[in-house]
This record gives sequence, C-alpha cells and structure tokens, in this order.
Amino acid sequence: MTGRRNGLAARYYTDGEVFAAEMDRVFARSWVMVGHASEVAEPGMVITARVGDESVLVANDAGQLRAMFNVCQHRGHELVTSETARLDRITCPYHAWTYGLDGRLLHARGEDVGDVCVPRVRLEALGGFLFVNLAAEAAGLAATAPGVQDNLLVRVPDAPRRVLSARLTHEMRANWKVVVENYNECYHCPNVHKWFTSGVVAPGSYRIASGGSVIRHGAERPGQPPAWTGAEADGNGGGAGDGYEAYFVWPVSAIQCYPGQVVNT
Repeated sequence: MTGRRNGLAARYYTDGEVFAAEMDRVFARSWVMVGHASEVAEPGMVITARVGDESVLVANDAGQLRAMFNVCQHRGHELVTSETARLDRITCPYHAWTYGLDGRLLHARGEDVGDVCVPRVRLEALGGFLFVNLAAEAAGLAATAPGVQDNLLVRVPDAPRRVLSARLTHEMRANWKVVVENYNECYHCPNVHKWFTSGVVAPGSYRIASGGSVIRHGAERPGQPPAWTGAEADGNGGGAGDGYEAYFVWPVSAIQCYPGQVVNT
C-alpha cells in the first residue's frame, strides 16, 4: 500500500469544543443542501431543514423562493415544526406571532409589529437542488462548486424539473465526519455494496477526484469507456456517459447520478 496518511486524532470526533467550533466555522459558513425546488414549487409551500445547529426554512412567497431562520423573533421558538407545510402565513405555536412568507411580522397580540422581520438566509439552486448559506460574506455556490451544475445537467438535463418521489431519513450515532469519510471512499464497496460493484458499475472502474470544495466520484457501466479521468479534480470537464457519477459538496451535501438517469442525494 502506498501513499498512506494518518487520520485525525480521536478527539476530533468526540470533543464537544471541537464540535462547537465546527458548527461555527464550517456549517455556519458553508453551502448546505436543504431540499429540491419541487418541494416548494407552488405558492405557500414550505420546507424546513437543519444547518449545523440552526433551523432554517424555505418558503414559496407568491412564486419567489425565500430562505430564513426558522425562529420566532419574540422568544426564539421554532416557527414551523414539520419538515413540510402548506401555509398562507407562518404563525408561531408559542405566542401566535404571525409572519408573512417573506418573514415580515404581520401580527403580534398587544404589540406594534414595527419593522420586525425574520433574518434572511442566502439561497441558491444547483440543478434544481436548493442550498443555503448562513454567512452573508461567503462566496457564491457556483464559485464554491465549479462545474458541478454543468456536468449534472449533461447527465440529467431535466434535473431542475424533477419531482421528489420519496424521502428516507437515517439517523446515525456518529460524528458527522465519520459519515463524510465513509462516503468519500469506495474501498468498502465490494464488501458492503455488492449490488453496486457486481452489476451497476464495472469492477475496478471507480475513481475519485477532489478539488476545492468538491469531491467527484465516477464509475462506468460494464463495457463502457471512461467518461472522465481522475485528473479532472475540479469537477469540470468529462463526458456524458451513462455510468455512475456523484458530486460531494463540502461539508455534507451530495448528489448521485445512477445509470438510467436515476438521481438521489
């Protein structure tokens, strides 16, 4: 075995202070996927998600998508407590402060609404997938994940118009970096994902290339020539093949394209 490197010390997976720093320095300053445009395609549709230790929501306000913190400006209660909702306004379940889908306070019993507004969050789309960033000064999504949208649309041209068909949630008793490290290697695939390596892709064709905030995965179907090489580390270039291709966007977002234009995240 060549090119061996030491992993992180154990404390980086268990230390509470390290975790708190990651919430601030990683999750609060990075682009994180929160859903797909189809989930908020019509006025009044709302989705919620967690970004690090913060709760955010995305609402379709008369055709305009808006992202904001999912927190009442009165006493900090979570505004929308379900993963999805259909609303004409947002009412806090604690003291019934009521907001428009643009975040502006509309009604507060016994109080002057003034100019109170739920703080907005940056929102951008990549091939129909919605990403938010809690940091106003962060670089845009296209600069953070160069080439990903172009390559995704070559593989799946109608990705922005796809409709979410199902959602499965897996909760793991592990530090988030364990999951990320496992995802970004396929050394385990022949043992753990035999269905994938014995029929979906050609054995030995799996490759991974990293560049900036993107890690690109690819593998061919049996008998298919390579669509791109591991040298294309920045996520740009490559062909349209019908093998497997995936794009991991730091810190925790990923889009997978399987043969037959099947897409999941």
